[in-house]
Amino acid sequence: MAHSPPTQERHEAEMYAVDAIRDHDVDEDEYMREKSEITDLTSENAKLVVAMVGLPARGKSFIARKIKAYLIWRGLNVKVFNAGKYRRMVLKEDKPSCRADYFDTKNKEAAKQREKFAMMALSDMLKWFSEEGGDVGIFDATNTTRKRRANIVRVCKESKADVGIIFLESICDEEVVIDANIRSKVKTSPDFANMDHEEAIRDIKNRIVRYQSRYETVTEDHLSYIKLYNLQSRVLCNRLFGRIGKALLEYLMAIHIGSRRICLVRPGYSKSYSAGTTLLDHECEGKSAELSREGEKFAKHLGDYLRKLDAKQLKERMKIESCASLDESVGGPKSWDGRSLRNQHFKVMCSVLPIAMQTATIISDAHEQYGTLNPLHRGSAGRASLQQMKRRFPKIFEEFKRAPMTTRFPGGENYDDVRKRVKDCLIEIEQQPVGVIVVSHIAVLQLMISYFTGKDVTKCYKIRVPRHTAILLEPLQGGSYKQKMIKFNKDGAPREVTIQEIERAEKRKIWRCYTKIAGIILLPTIVLGAMGIGMFRWSRSNTR
Repeated sequence: MAHSPPTQERHEAEMYAVDAIRDHDVDEDEYMREKSEITDLTSENAKLVVAMVGLPARGKSFIARKIKAYLIWRGLNVKVFNAGKYRRMVLKEDKPSCRADYFDTKNKEAAKQREKFAMMALSDMLKWFSEEGGDVGIFDATNTTRKRRANIVRVCKESKADVGIIFLESICDEEVVIDANIRSKVKTSPDFANMDHEEAIRDIKNRIVRYQSRYETVTEDHLSYIKLYNLQSRVLCNRLFGRIGKALLEYLMAIHIGSRRICLVRPGYSKSYSAGTTLLDHECEGKSAELSREGEKFAKHLGDYLRKLDAKQLKERMKIESCASLDESVGGPKSWDGRSLRNQHFKVMCSVLPIAMQTATIISDAHEQYGTLNPLHRGSAGRASLQQMKRRFPKIFEEFKRAPMTTRFPGGENYDDVRKRVKDCLIEIEQQPVGVIVVSHIAVLQLMISYFTGKDVTKCYKIRVPRHTAILLEPLQGGSYKQKMIKFNKDGAPREVTIQEIERAEKRKIWRCYTKIAGIILLPTIVLGAMGIGMFRWSRSNTR
């Protein structure tokens, strides 16, 4: 039997639903009204406005930056429009505009100015949608009143841009979270750049009091909104549909303001690599490759180094001199109550390839394997480098230069396929309260580095990820990361290196290898040549 066209199937399903409603005495008008609402909510808007809501020092700007980084990494055009920047841009050196009194409800003139600056930011966002092809605009302002939110909806509906709106409210009632946000805002906000630290803290607390007097939490049932409590402890959503909205919800459930170190590393050298059978710096030598002795040493040095770093960080956090002992002879560092810190204070994730699992096992007995961390599948290109691909697959190579994310290796994957499967691991890393070590492969790590450091994901294939090098991502204020590279001496002593130093060392290694090969080839030739010359001279001397 032939299948009906999709449109006909939908029509038949709708008619069946209407017949079922009639059979069960359900109000057909009510059903059709609700169906229309669901259709509106599930429609894929070409553009999306994420309007932040919340009191000052509730992490709105932190959330906005994290959302921007994540959605850009997913391939969307995203921009943050901060109302405070417009206020500072217009009023410039007007210091009273940064003080708490400027945000007092009794200050009618200031209230008009603040509304004007917010609408300027919103207007520029809508203009950006239509003129620059933006996908997601993040409206970073307090938006704490129903009147302001209704005004945002009205202006967006009146604009020519086809935009959906999600209100994202950050609610904090835990003093620890509020204090952390206040300290972060004092350090990062230009409003407090030239102000004494203690005075700045008092001023922002006064500003919060001014806003609290008119704060109205989001309760409008007709709006699409997400409420994030204490930056992760609880998430509530209302009327949230659509691909981007659901992706946001999943991501928001993972982020938090906790500080932790992330280490990205490729598996150690395999036996075939250290034997000199390959000099190509791309994926591992084979699915069944085994870790070499050199690779085992690297993994041990890395594990020892990270455990010591972790114990040092724990000491600093607890502020107890005797909280940890670094006596490796008794099973690694110990916490203040005698429990081993080994395998407890960082999470180790690795791919399912044997060489990655062997590396992870040496770093930590407790590690988790993820098929999504496997290397990019190159299909028939195999282990060919880009230069070899240029000769073997010239058309694919040219296409790769034009569109590196979407060009598929013959019979294999492209970078976009890897990005989609790595997404879940990235979210799991974000939600960890402890440090994370990822043992994976070059394409996966390139994508992760581009996310955590804010580099252009479409150019991530150019990021160098050297072997036997730990890429440490140290957290910075505001949720971003600073990257540094660590190599180990023969005795395991760590040293920070630059990519230029690594490249010079690799060139010297390759030159030594080629010299050795040349010596192996040329030495017999030289010896034979010398012997031939000697025999020639001897034969001539005998004939005389």
